[in-house]
Amino acid sequence: GFNGSDSFEISNNMIGGNFLSNGTIYGMYITNTTFLYRARIMNNTISITPPVSNVSQLFGIYFPTGYNTNGYWDNNIFKNNSVSLFGAASSSFPVYIPFSGGLTPTLPFSIGGVSQMDNNNFFTSDPSGNTAYIQATTYTLNNFVRASGMNVNSKNLNPVFINNLTNLHTISRNLNALGTPISCITTDIDGQARNATTPNIGADEFDVAAENIGAFAVVSPSFPMTAGLQNVVINIKNFGTVPVTSANV
Repeated sequence: GFNGSDSFEISNNMIGGNFLSNGTIYGMYITNTTFLYRARIMNNTISITPPVSNVSQLFGIYFPTGYNTNGYWDNNIFKNNSVSLFGAASSSFPVYIPFSGGLTPTLPFSIGGVSQMDNNNFFTSDPSGNTAYIQATTYTLNNFVRASGMNVNSKNLNPVFINNLTNLHTISRNLNALGTPISCITTDIDGQARNATTPNIGADEFDVAAENIGAFAVVSPSFPMTAGLQNVVINIKNFGTVPVTSANV
């Protein structure tokens, strides 16, 4: 755990894989239950894809359950993180902060009254579209912005990972250059230099190719498949930055 004078940084990580659980899955779990002071959580990519069954709760990042009224739940930074939840569960939240009581969404992630929770991407395939749970209140991204004044520049977009389980590099042009510069983070998880003015959200710094056509989804055949010859139908998508009228895939 951390005491009131501790400071820590979690940055440039990719957290994903085939999570196995009999009930609850966490992408990142902050264990201390009293203090969260001067925490720097920046440019991480979290992706949770649960098993088909036996999952009741999905939490992208889970914060402490308590707080200290002397101010040890402040001066924290949560920026440029990509948190994605794929799959169904009875409770699904990219951000979960079950405060023990009395704390509004504005205090934990602000310094001198200035928001320090922004330029994140929160995505869930859950139909509810819930982004955060804070002290028994659920928030969509828009509601969270209105309630806290934070995440004004955050997004709710499918990051289109190369593989949700094994390769969390993204190829989404919609997420390109949406981060904010952080002076202490000059490279990404692969050692690639960060853009000095418009870095990317998440652990990976990437460039979008002008022409980039690829398969996006398999339409048919679907599971369970039957024996015999069948047509294979796929959806293709333009991941690039310029219009394309024809392509060989």
